[in-house]
Amino acid sequence: MKSTEKLNTEICNRFRNAINESPSISKEAKLSALYNLSCAVMDRLDSSVKYLNAHWDFPDSEEEFLCFVMFACILNDGIDMIYRRTIEEAEIDGRSVKIYDRERTICDLLLHKNKVDGEVYNIAIQRYIRDPKKMEARLMKYAKLLHVEKKVREILGIWL
Repeated sequence: MKSTEKLNTEICNRFRNAINESPSISKEAKLSALYNLSCAVMDRLDSSVKYLNAHWDFPDSEEEFLCFVMFACILNDGIDMIYRRTIEEAEIDGRSVKIYDRERTICDLLLHKNKVDGEVYNIAIQRYIRDPKKMEARLMKYAKLLHVEKKVREILGIWL
């Protein structure tokens, strides 16, 4: 992050690189819509962060203020789109609840391994490995974004 930036552009760069370097997200037909959405979100985030960093000071006019608000909303919407992609609905005790998807949960588990009971950790890993609905490409994408790619390869690599 440059010393003059209020918003870190490196986060946008890391997100773009993670999507573009994913081995199968752009090749698998069922993930092509997600890839296209991610590309659109990346472009919106890049231009919004750039604009907001350039116009961070108090606006000189009503027009500048409206532009600032518009780009801030675009940035907020882009982040919200990324966040929503990791959320699923599940039914627990007859109630609909929102939870992270399998792959995000496994990455969070690996990220916070020392804070999780060993038995819970082992059961979760074993269940994911046997899960026919697991999506390895999504797991690796999240792992890269959350900086646990090495742990995923070490712990799950031989089974995936």
